[in-house]
Amino acid sequence: MAINLMNLQSSRGRLSVSVTKSIVVILIVSTSILFGCSNENKPAPEPKLNTKAKEVIQIKITTSAPGVDGVQVVSNWIIGNLSCAPINYPAGNINAPQINVNEAVTHLDSTFTASILEDRYVRDNCNWRRVGGQINFMHQGKILSIFQMNLEDSSTPGSYDIVCVPSGQFLGFCSAHRHLSYQEEQVHNKFHAHIEVLP
Repeated sequence: MAINLMNLQSSRGRLSVSVTKSIVVILIVSTSILFGCSNENKPAPEPKLNTKAKEVIQIKITTSAPGVDGVQVVSNWIIGNLSCAPINYPAGNINAPQINVNEAVTHLDSTFTASILEDRYVRDNCNWRRVGGQINFMHQGKILSIFQMNLEDSSTPGSYDIVCVPSGQFLGFCSAHRHLSYQEEQVHNKFHAHIEVLP
């Protein structure tokens, strides 16, 4: 009876070692598949300029604020089809950075105008698309206030007014869809601007 018990324990020991070896092999194979043969991550895809682009949206910004001496307009673009973007290892995040384009701005009196090409990039497998934009109100080369536009704000024809709180202790901002707080209302040098989107 003792011999049989020893044989049973020996068999269990061999089985345990075998299972452990199998798990190690599976982990090695899985890691190889996951990370591939190379430790190098693939670069993010880059959009191709559409040489026949013709879909234009104009954004007009009018302000009489004495502190504003310039305006920057930035359009924001992302990949619509994330399956075309590579994965960064070992983090596992998708390598699909947002692209920001500084648009040309013309200035006449108190109105600044930017023209954005809606079909700026070739609509390839990655399906690059614009998701919005940003207006920077400038003073002597520095950002005074920022207005972040979503796609609806920056592509739907129409007009609306915004109110801006200039930079101070914090970076200045503009708002179109909410009332200012009591503290923000007390800012003496806040200013207004009118945004017009034209097809």
